[in-house]
Amino acid sequence: MSIERGQVVLSLAGRDTGEYAVVLDSTDCTVTVANGKSRPIARPKMKNLKHVQITAYRLNIDKMVSDKWLRRQLNRLQPKHQ
Repeated sequence: MSIERGQVVLSLAGRDTGEYAVVLDSTDCTVTVANGKSRPIARPKMKNLKHVQITAYRLNIDKMVSDKWLRRQLNRLQPKHQ
């Protein structure tokens, strides 16, 4: 499965394990991701493809106007704790 801009991924390794992020750019073996909180759009993080799991969700990158918007979209995917 190829990774494209706007694809939502789940982090499998690192300090952000278990958190969702959106792909801003990708190469053959790395992706650049942002989550709007610890990794804002202006300062994305590079991650190895082995350390992310692709989800079925996609965000419209053209609508991504701020970190706040990105956080709200990704928070909808997080499971609710009861």
